[in-house]
Amino acid sequence: MRTLGTNASIDLGAEQLIGANNDSTIIAIEIKSFIGPSLVYDFHLALGQYMNYKRASLQNDPERLLYLAVTNSVYEIFFLKPDVMDAVQTFQLNLIVFDDATEKIVHWLIQ
Repeated sequence: MRTLGTNASIDLGAEQLIGANNDSTIIAIEIKSFIGPSLVYDFHLALGQYMNYKRASLQNDPERLLYLAVTNSVYEIFFLKPDVMDAVQTFQLNLIVFDDATEKIVHWLIQ
């Protein structure tokens, strides 16, 4: 994917961009661990990265739907806060919430 004049090759261990098909929808998933010392800082980084990928995706692959994936525990302790919920809606973040123990998707949240 080309972003900001560079080729973005994402391979950051547990944080990676995954392309997949969900029925007839083509999706990309950015998985974030939120293991830094500050959930707010991790959210700012994830939001900036998501917005940049979204912009690049609209130019390069407009049919692909982008998701930010987070664990259920991070979703429950952070993403359900009113300010964060407002940011998710304002910036139209599509979320996948997964159980990291079972690796199963708990929620698909499309804005």
